[in-house]
Amino acid sequence: MPALRRAAARGLERPSLVREEGRAVTARDAFNTALRDLLDDGRTPPCANEPRFTSDDPAERAAVLHWCQRCPLVAACAALAEEEDHRHGVWAGIDRSPRTRKPGRPKTTKTKEITAA
Repeated sequence: MPALRRAAARGLERPSLVREEGRAVTARDAFNTALRDLLDDGRTPPCANEPRFTSDDPAERAAVLHWCQRCPLVAACAALAEEEDHRHGVWAGIDRSPRTRKPGRPKTTKTKEITAA
């Protein structure tokens, strides 16, 4: 999985993927298992109950990006976001929301003048 390779390149630990009854566990399965283990230990991920991770305001999302660095689920989160192609919010320290244009003059396009012959 490309997300796991990128996570490993950044020094993040790869979540253990186990085969169950001959089928590979999906990134969703691996994430849910890691999350369950974390909750069983009485801990929660930094994003739990934190609306800024999915805020519509880019500044609010930027303020929480660094919280993922200390999260034990970061590699599983990266794999899940990649596999399910999440396109909004902060996932594994990356803001996956589409960029918005800043207010101001609209983008101009060059048009070719057509002259009558």
